Amino acid sequence: MAKDYTEEQIKVEFLNGEKNRRPYQYDCVKRNGPRSKSKKPYIETIAELILKEEEKGIWPYTENVKTDFCYSDERDDLEPARRSKEKGLCRRWFKNKSFNNDHVEDVIGLPAEFELNIEEKHKVNVDLISYKDETIYLIEVKGNGTGEYTSSESLLRAILEIKTYYESIKDKLHSIAHTCRDKHKLGLQNASKLRMAILVPENSAASRQFNNPRFPNVNKLLEKWKIEFLTFKEKVPK
Repeated sequence: MAKDYTEEQIKVEFLNGEKNRRPYQYDCVKRNGPRSKSKKPYIETIAELILKEEEKGIWPYTENVKTDFCYSDERDDLEPARRSKEKGLCRRWFKNKSFNNDHVEDVIGLPAEFELNIEEKHKVNVDLISYKDETIYLIEVKGNGTGEYTSSESLLRAILEIKTYYESIKDKLHSIAHTCRDKHKLGLQNASKLRMAILVPENSAASRQFNNPRFPNVNKLLEKWKIEFLTFKEKVPK
């Protein structure tokens, strides 16, 4: 049976977590449902805590960040089991140089790179990067399945993932831009801003939690940190 955290235990785990452990990996963050002794969802309790404690600098961001970034190989040789997950989805968008979604491209532009590895000792990757109007977007992508893409991961976890990456490399815009393979074609060398975005399936837990009155604090984090939230609808390739 899964451990039921009290509000105080959540605070202790989240604020006093292991130094090299990223906040989206904490066990309490992975809980989508309510605490057994409270109707309040776990992710709401955590989001409320973050909003209260943020000024104290609680972010145990990724350490040992690279000075020279690298991206994954462009070859599309993923086995079928991996094509159905985020990795295959991001590679396909990058290869096609399109999200195949006008609204998404109006907001965050075109795919510019995938799997940006930012940390020396661990496989810490930003899923996807896009570019629009002198702005590079770091994108956290969710999606897997056998029919249409879906995801059971919470909106809070996606927020914490992309926020952790952003805090880790927000002062390395020049390195990110000049490592991209299509930097001249897309104009990334002119980038002057770095922002965050989340891209999830329409049929996903995160999408259902977005702008949902049951999750006011989670949605406040999106607004406070100026994270673009976008959805897509796409079938998993066979």
